[in-house]
Amino acid sequence: MRTDKTQTIYLVAAILICMLIRVPGLMALDPSMEIPDYVVRSWHMPQNTVNTILQTKDGYIWMGTPSGLLRFDGIRFRLFSHVNTPALGNDRIQALHEDLYGRLWVGTDGGGLTCRQNAEWKTYTTKDGLSNDHIRAITSDRQGYVWIGTDYGLNRFGPEGFVSFTNRDGLSDNIITSLAIDSTGTVWAGTLRGGLASIREEVIQVFDYDDGLTDPAVITVASDHFGNIWIGTLNGLYTLQSDQKRITRIPGTDYTPISCILEDSRKTMWIGTMADGLKRMANGRMSGPLRKSGYPAENIRCLLADNGGNLWLGTEAAGLMQLKNPLVRNITRQNGLPEAPVSAVLEDSPGHFWVGTRNSGLCLIKNDRVQQVINTGTGLTSNRITALYSDVPGDLWIGTRDGGLNHLKGKHISSFTMKQGLASDYITCLLKDGQGIWWIGTDNGLNRMAPPQQKVNPRIMLAQNHIRCLRETPDGSIFAGTRAGAYQLKEGIFRPLLSPQENSSIDALSIYAESDSTLLIGTNGGGLILFRRGKTIRLTTSEGLPDNHIFSIAADGKDNLWMSSDQGVFKLPWKSLLSLIDTSGVFLLPVCFDESDGMVSGNCSSDGQPAVWKSVDGLLYYPTARGVSVFNPPKIPADRTVPRINIESMQADGNAINTAGTIELPYPCSRLIFHFTALDFSNPQKIRFRYKLEGKDTQWINHPPNQERTAEYLHLSPGKYRFVVLAASNGGTWNESRSEISFAVQRPFYRTALFWILSIFSVLGLTGIGIRNRRRKARRKMAEKYKTSALNPERVEEIIPRLVNLMENDKLYLNPNLTLKDLSAKLRIHYNHLSQIINERFGMSYNDFINRYRISEVRRVLESPASNGKTILEIMYDTGFYSKSVFNTAFKKFTGMTPSEYKKNHSIQV
Repeated sequence: MRTDKTQTIYLVAAILICMLIRVPGLMALDPSMEIPDYVVRSWHMPQNTVNTILQTKDGYIWMGTPSGLLRFDGIRFRLFSHVNTPALGNDRIQALHEDLYGRLWVGTDGGGLTCRQNAEWKTYTTKDGLSNDHIRAITSDRQGYVWIGTDYGLNRFGPEGFVSFTNRDGLSDNIITSLAIDSTGTVWAGTLRGGLASIREEVIQVFDYDDGLTDPAVITVASDHFGNIWIGTLNGLYTLQSDQKRITRIPGTDYTPISCILEDSRKTMWIGTMADGLKRMANGRMSGPLRKSGYPAENIRCLLADNGGNLWLGTEAAGLMQLKNPLVRNITRQNGLPEAPVSAVLEDSPGHFWVGTRNSGLCLIKNDRVQQVINTGTGLTSNRITALYSDVPGDLWIGTRDGGLNHLKGKHISSFTMKQGLASDYITCLLKDGQGIWWIGTDNGLNRMAPPQQKVNPRIMLAQNHIRCLRETPDGSIFAGTRAGAYQLKEGIFRPLLSPQENSSIDALSIYAESDSTLLIGTNGGGLILFRRGKTIRLTTSEGLPDNHIFSIAADGKDNLWMSSDQGVFKLPWKSLLSLIDTSGVFLLPVCFDESDGMVSGNCSSDGQPAVWKSVDGLLYYPTARGVSVFNPPKIPADRTVPRINIESMQADGNAINTAGTIELPYPCSRLIFHFTALDFSNPQKIRFRYKLEGKDTQWINHPPNQERTAEYLHLSPGKYRFVVLAASNGGTWNESRSEISFAVQRPFYRTALFWILSIFSVLGLTGIGIRNRRRKARRKMAEKYKTSALNPERVEEIIPRLVNLMENDKLYLNPNLTLKDLSAKLRIHYNHLSQIINERFGMSYNDFINRYRISEVRRVLESPASNGKTILEIMYDTGFYSKSVFNTAFKKFTGMTPSEYKKNHSIQV
């Protein structure tokens, strides 16, 4: 046994580690919800059978599979197998456990027990004292001892090595299927044929049929916070209460094979079965199994509650699954909608909620259920609803795609079409302003009229414009968004908000305005345009928006703006947007919502108005491609997760670098790659990164969530560097506890002072001899080649300045068809003589002579700010090349790199 002093040190260390990480399950699944209402997400992996699952203190989730050990960061799976990790006994991983000292223990089916500590692996087998190499279960106690269940007995591992317990010591069966340790430190072992055993101070007690356990085939054991023991068998679930001595069966689980049991932080018991999926025991009531589309698993092999409160399920053949609390509720076909795609939503003044569908008419909703469907069979002119508006109680105006405008008053429906003066029967949006004037947007202009029931010839404005949206500000200003720009009504005329050329490039889908001097325009592919006191800025994904298509903008009354897009719904503080008017270089961190948060679809509607509705009780309703998603902003908890950042690896010129200790890289360092991640399993796909290589980068580089988590640098100069990564959770702030790696690129010997001193003396001593020998050799070679040439030296001296002038001033090399004969004709010299001059005096062939000038011109263009709008192919043709292969070969020959690499390292950003 360990000394008391040693035990105390390790225990204090373990407590400190736990204080540095989040307490697991602080946001566990809400037990009051029905199981099918949780958000379910699944992953298909390199191996879709998950035998065991574990989250280690560093945040990673590990899975044991029949094909190896998987490490998961929420985005990427990394496989450890005997191929890349020879220390693993074999790839059939049966059990995982992390002890107090942060050691990861891996149990294999026939390959013994492997321990991973500080990235070092060590395997123990029967040769080291293990009773059997087939490992089924692993746990550890508060003294630091590791307990291992095998196919031949129970093992305890400590400083003295392995100590085994078998049927000779009192166990009723040697096949140990599962292990658990309760609050008193008692070890509980489930056996395949001999029931349950407890071990305390090396005293073994067996619980079997006589103690109430009518099925001796125990598959899993768990201890809850009360000290109760839960026993899962091949024929049902049992419990041994801490204040009782007899085991009792849990009603409703007869003949159900139980594979795994887990208690989360809300004291909910989760039960995985081999044939009936997932069950839950909460508040004394058993519920389940989970039946839901997208959840095909019936055989649950293992369970995990991560440190964000999410529940993970490892399955027999359906891969990995995650359950989390939804942040959104939905109205779908299950609630009575006649079809999935919804185009518009509205709540009228009596409090009725209306949903316009894309092809199936209008629905009246009450308590999230469809109460009535109004369509062409009940009087509408079209089932394709595109616009809704309510002005007075009992009146509903319904715009359609091909049937004009409908007016629902009570049970009576009337219609207005092009026959009554509408610009088109395709109605896009509706507005009644503070003066009582009606504005009816169509795909062919904007109608201005008195109330439609008064038969007045309407005036058409913005003729032949496809009107997208209408907005009236609190001060009475009216704005119209169209496919050809945004306009404001001034002095009876709609005037463009920007210059005609800029305005015509805007496809304005939505407008939000506080006044005529402060407004936002959501565009179709162009991001957000912010107008503020005469200033205008455009915000896109480059500034942090999740999408450049903004279908709607609404305020929640808490100084936040909510916007819908093709990528779901996102929230931004209004003040953060306003601050961008006076601050440059700010990167937005919106809170994003999509299917992973419970939305029935992240594809929000863009072909109807209103594209969002704020109800009287503050709820936000969004039409989507699969129904209506409903948000309750005050009830959505802020994500205060601080994702743990990890620089996983560093590669230099294809070689893995050991990042422990001092890192010095040899010169040249042509290609350096960093792989990094951040661990937050609630919304891993929404984590944002920024990184900087101090010593090279002058500003932070923003890294979008949907890109590979890598940073690459080319051709680093000698010197000291530090690579730094920051991360932010969904809508959070940048993690102040950044991750970093410091390193140096060594200065090569030929760049040191000693080398140059020695080189100077060497050069002084050898230059003369070398030059003389080279000249003699060159003269002999050229003399041999041109011994019959009639070219005289005077002619050579005459031609050279003229040749250089044609290249440097007239730039004849820009002509892609320039040949040796063409150039010799310009110089009035025989082409053989010109070739001789180029060979002898310039030391190169004619093609290299011309291509050297062309490549020099390419480099000049690439380094110019004016080249930012040009492609490399355009520059190639402009500088005299006609063949891409010739161009690439020549560029590599004269610069040592490809055109793309050169442009990346030398182009000037403006």
